Amino acid sequence: MRYAKSVRRFAQGTPSIPALYSAIPGLDIIEAVGVVDIFAESQRRTQLMIDFAVKRGWTINTPVNKKQRGGSVMIGVENASSMVERLAEQKVFVDWRPDAGLRMSPHFFNTDEEIEEALNILAGLME
Repeated sequence: MRYAKSVRRFAQGTPSIPALYSAIPGLDIIEAVGVVDIFAESQRRTQLMIDFAVKRGWTINTPVNKKQRGGSVMIGVENASSMVERLAEQKVFVDWRPDAGLRMSPHFFNTDEEIEEALNILAGLME
């Protein structure tokens, strides 16, 4: 922690030390897998999702260029908040953003099969 030099140093509250301990296993996993490998998998998996969406003519509200996007893919759907609920009923957990659509964020611990299954479920609901 870096304390402010002024009286503001007393306005920081009490740090949650126990919460830091709960983060350690996650940091251990990231260290074991490696940030470079996690990043590469993220780019590969988001590309799989974009390719799937493009083949179906879906609206993609995410940069297609992998150098311009992060670890999420935004797929434009009508009534995205309702679609989130319908997907959750099928055990597909995503989020949504106004005027952007579904926010799907695969991570290194997801399998390609899980991503394909989630996309196929979405395709079925969009028909």
